[in-house]
Amino acid sequence: MATSEEQELMAKIGSLASKINRHKAQQHNTNLGYHGPGRNRYRNKTLVLNGQSGSAQSVDANAASNSRSPSWVSKTDRHLQLINSAIYEKEAQSRSNAIEQTHRHRQLQRDNREKSKLANFARQNANHVAASSSTSASAPKFKITVDGIQFHVLKGGNKLVKLPGDVNPPSATPKVAFIGGVRFHRTRNGNLVRHGIVRAQQQLLSKGTCPEGDSCDLSHEVTEERTPLCLHFAKGKCINPSCPYVHAQHSQSDPVCRAFGIYGYCDKGAQCPERHVYECPDFSNAGVCEIKGCKRPHIERASVLRRAGNRSSPEEMDDISSDDDFAADSDDIDSDGVEEFIGKDEVEDARFSEQTDFISF
Repeated sequence: MATSEEQELMAKIGSLASKINRHKAQQHNTNLGYHGPGRNRYRNKTLVLNGQSGSAQSVDANAASNSRSPSWVSKTDRHLQLINSAIYEKEAQSRSNAIEQTHRHRQLQRDNREKSKLANFARQNANHVAASSSTSASAPKFKITVDGIQFHVLKGGNKLVKLPGDVNPPSATPKVAFIGGVRFHRTRNGNLVRHGIVRAQQQLLSKGTCPEGDSCDLSHEVTEERTPLCLHFAKGKCINPSCPYVHAQHSQSDPVCRAFGIYGYCDKGAQCPERHVYECPDFSNAGVCEIKGCKRPHIERASVLRRAGNRSSPEEMDDISSDDDFAADSDDIDSDGVEEFIGKDEVEDARFSEQTDFISF
């Protein structure tokens, strides 16, 4: 049994310990508003939302509360934000629609400027030819001379077609021509097509979708001439019975089709001996791309081509890359493919401004 002195000593020790604890608690509360150098250590912090109390809860209770609370999205835009997922999706959709609307408006203005420039140029430089034209409503109204070659202005200025009986080869037409400040591209027949039409074709062929949907006047028919190869089929792993891509036997060492790589269209379709893929044909085939600002994927295939070169002779490679049309280059625009994007001859005043929701890729 403890003596009276031991009891008195224990009482003093308990009193001193309580004073020390009270002093520590007061010092901690005083230093809450001051943050000195260095980072404080945080442990077991909880996020309190909607004015909920911060009382301690068990792990099971926290899990149940989290399952009932709405989801949140962390966003860093100049500063860290915590946004309700429903509100975030709504704002993101609104922002995307606003950007698309702005882009569409700019494309409309650009197309109107191009058509106005070409119309003014045709009036100033080809009015003397209009009187000798046929009286038919579908007959061309103007003739324009480009590098000594005469063209009819058709499709409201979307296409320039060489006059019947022209003896110049397709290669005599400039590959790219600026007429009245409007850019035109050469087709394989030696005609010229406005750059806006080429942009429309490239957009649909590369992405497979059109923002205009069913209201678009352009052709949305997907054919094997416009569809890339199925990568899974090339590896023998395609199990999709309704696969929309072309199933054709090709080796990874086969060269990339330049017509398909540049314009997304090849009239040979699945019978083409070259691969139909969306990548830069110049870089894939030769390892060098001289197109300034080329936005096509540049895939390094030096090791594959080196192994293929050891197995085949240069003459065999030349046979594979031969071109059917000796007069025009392989990267010229296919006339048949572009024709579907231009429309019919009778609609001279067709507004291409409704078709300008297309961007080059």
